[in-house]
Amino acid sequence: MSNNASWADGLEDELNFWNNWVKNRGGEFSKDFEFRVNPASQVEGLLKRIFDMQNPSNQSKILDVGAGPLTCLGKYYGDLKLNISAVDALAPLYDKLSWGNINREPITMQCKTEELDQLYAPFTFDYVYAQNTLDHHFDAPLAFKQMIHVAKRGGIIATSHHENEASHGRWTGLHGWNFFIFKNDLKIANYEKIVSLKELISPFANLVSVNYDSSGDIETIIQKN
Repeated sequence: MSNNASWADGLEDELNFWNNWVKNRGGEFSKDFEFRVNPASQVEGLLKRIFDMQNPSNQSKILDVGAGPLTCLGKYYGDLKLNISAVDALAPLYDKLSWGNINREPITMQCKTEELDQLYAPFTFDYVYAQNTLDHHFDAPLAFKQMIHVAKRGGIIATSHHENEASHGRWTGLHGWNFFIFKNDLKIANYEKIVSLKELISPFANLVSVNYDSSGDIETIIQKN
């Protein structure tokens, strides 16, 4: 995992990115900005494909972990307004950005993914989602277990991450874990260990699928027992 000085530098870079993102309404990422602030944005990508198979109801609860200052999930699935909770360890720092009158619903709450059980009871959420965040975490395997912990029985835990992001960044900044696919399993690796997701979650959940999407990102779908 990246050292403390490197992680601190990465944190500064992260906050600078979001500060410029807010001030410049996304800048080169303007489409992402408009999507996140749009109160009528439609869910897309992996979560939409899951919803297409499962047809969520207005009672379905969704958790976006490591959500950043604004959830990236979209606010609606068709005519259904999604019930989204968003958490991020850096939420108090995001609150200090220059938001003005920008719509921020749902407000991101402070919580480390590794400590979800301190904020939410077990069996709370129908869907738990993480995108390009768990490779930043101090303990990515524990983060997966905590996401499963707060999911309902039969609930879905879905993730989408770039492959081997820590190696690509030469183990600097916030990226402390590599994710890669090996023999239909997600491997979670740092300098010290390689963890099999299948083995990690086997007592309490099943790895339904692990695949590359059209852009080469790794998508995983887990179902809680």
